[in-house]
Amino acid sequence: MEPPQRIRKLISDDNPNDPDGLRALMEKLSPQEDGAEQRLIPLMRDAVMDRAERTSLRNAAREIGMSPSGLQKFLEGGMPYTKTIHRLRLWYLQHAGNAGNSITHDEALAALRVLVHDLPPSTRAETMEAMAGCVGQGYVRIRRAVPAWVAEIRDGRDR
Repeated sequence: MEPPQRIRKLISDDNPNDPDGLRALMEKLSPQEDGAEQRLIPLMRDAVMDRAERTSLRNAAREIGMSPSGLQKFLEGGMPYTKTIHRLRLWYLQHAGNAGNSITHDEALAALRVLVHDLPPSTRAETMEAMAGCVGQGYVRIRRAVPAWVAEIRDGRDR
């Protein structure tokens, strides 16, 4: 049975490693990542590479919750599925938290996205803005400078 024309159009990318076009279809149907997410991926890739070099590829893959072959493809520049990106983001946030450095705007945005991932898309941005506002109030209460990323996320910029 031949798939409908609109489906054939989606999977028409000829890829010898994906003869059925399933990977191409999944990538086209998955939500596109924004600029902040695109900037976070190389940071995650570097952190994973560092971890794999210090331990092993298998160990890093086990920590992240993905296959060693999938991790190898990611380290070689491949783009993982959305669910795997979520696992990588969780691992990265734990790893970055252990490094003891202040977090960047993109890392803060990734952390908030982890917290709101199961909310309806229509309420995620508003919830993230409110959470950033609460974090900002915490800094004000202790009379410390509010990080720039708090205002950027609270005002809905760079999403």
